[in-house]
Amino acid sequence: AETENYIIHRCNIAGREAGIFSEEALKLINIYSQGIPRKINNLCDLCLVIGMGDKAGMIDEGIVKKVVNDLKTSSEIMN
Repeated sequence: AETENYIIHRCNIAGREAGIFSEEALKLINIYSQGIPRKINNLCDLCLVIGMGDKAGMIDEGIVKKVVNDLKTSSEIMN
């Protein structure tokens, strides 16, 4: 619940009143970020960039999974 409230608060500060992240997306962000604010911010930022590129009206679990998979792949390449 803290991660979800954090994301909603950050969106409100940015001027977004309506939710842009689906419930499933919020749950996945919480799992993958482990509730760490910096990771939450990075995941959300990347999800928003991918969502914009895909012209998505909402960030759903598919976009979150896409971002996480891209991060895992780039991490493997860098190691």
